[in-house]
Amino acid sequence: MPGQALGRREARRVCRRCARVGVETRPERIQAMVAGVPVADDEFTDVNFALIATQINRERRAAKFKGYAAGAPTRSSSRAWCSSC
Repeated sequence: MPGQALGRREARRVCRRCARVGVETRPERIQAMVAGVPVADDEFTDVNFALIATQINRERRAAKFKGYAAGAPTRSSSRAWCSSC
């Protein structure tokens, strides 16, 4: 990813995604990281954690959506077979 440009909007989007998993950083700092500016190990670790956590969340949401699209039962519909419930 070094050497690639990251626009202001995309940097803000990445910062919002990081904030959802508890990592606060500024868009300007994300742009600098992508541009190849040296970063501290703890800062790199925090941002790397945030990117991994957002990817896991995205995959989890996609799997959940895929399950609903395939007709998998939801929690509320799993008791539909019991007429006394």
